[in-house]
Amino acid sequence: QVDLPTGHDVLQRVWRNEGPVAYADVARNPLISPLKDGLGGAQALLARRLGDDAGRDLGIICLDELRYGRVWTEGEKARLDDFCRHFLAPILDLGRRLTASAEASRPTPAELQAIRLAAEGLSYKEIAQDLQKSVRTIEAQLRNARQKTGAVNQTDLIRLCRRWL
Repeated sequence: QVDLPTGHDVLQRVWRNEGPVAYADVARNPLISPLKDGLGGAQALLARRLGDDAGRDLGIICLDELRYGRVWTEGEKARLDDFCRHFLAPILDLGRRLTASAEASRPTPAELQAIRLAAEGLSYKEIAQDLQKSVRTIEAQLRNARQKTGAVNQTDLIRLCRRWL
């Protein structure tokens, strides 16, 4: 893996182009030759910016070729472009949206404290005493957490929140 600053010319050229960007003869390319040690022996690169329908950048895909003298054909560039636009970018966008949705449904730290104690079997009254809050506050926190997560009851809430506990 090569760690390039986002302002590096190699990346900026990819970010600015709508289609694939080919780099041939990596060892002799003045933009890339200083990076060749981190490229694992790649001799040619084909990179493309990934973006969603709204124009937001999702990342960059890069194919590398280990054979010397490799030149990317227009057909290969077109196939990479189709793959990125019609398959990979939509999947990445869906992943981004699902992650954002999951974060929006995540209980607050205070709600998670109450859920953690409920998972230990404490009653609302015991949770309230332990957290030095009123029983009504605990009821409200657990109700809000159920609404956020879509849980149908407290057992379901605990199950859905295990990853955060």
